[in-house]
Amino acid sequence: PPTEEFDFTPYCNEKAELLMELRAKNKSAYAQSVLVGKLAAETAKTIGLNANLTKAAGLYKLIGKIKENSNEFSSAEVAKEHNFPEPLVYLLEQLNHHIIEQKEAAILLITDGVISYYSVVRNIQKSSISVEKIVDSIVSKKIFQGEFNESGLSVQECFLLREKLIKLLQNQDKKQAAK
Repeated sequence: PPTEEFDFTPYCNEKAELLMELRAKNKSAYAQSVLVGKLAAETAKTIGLNANLTKAAGLYKLIGKIKENSNEFSSAEVAKEHNFPEPLVYLLEQLNHHIIEQKEAAILLITDGVISYYSVVRNIQKSSISVEKIVDSIVSKKIFQGEFNESGLSVQECFLLREKLIKLLQNQDKKQAAK
């Protein structure tokens, strides 16, 4: 669906009611959603995509967890129930079903995978694995598995996304070290 006619800014508020509900039910899902949303938006800007749409989808990717007995498809259902714009619902559906047809969905898939791996490596294992290895591991795995072959994401764009994610995560490491 075309995105030009929609303003996704209202869906980028990390303190929105639905996101606060997610935070109350699952703090780690909320924290991951916020980080994925921020990094995915910055990464989307790198290749000229709609940063607000990408951020909103990152923020709401796990919103289905507010439902009891949630399943992997419930985030798009929650978005529909709350009358989210069709392009945002469509993006969430792609993520829920792992049928990646847009560059924004590919960015979110990569960013979410990188953040999940990064969190484990940095927070649980206290590992010294480099940010480059973390990002390269996820990006190459997603490419090898063909997870975003239909997204239209070029090799050059993958390279630019990789570089941006590395910079963003290196900055994240610096912030953590300063604490």
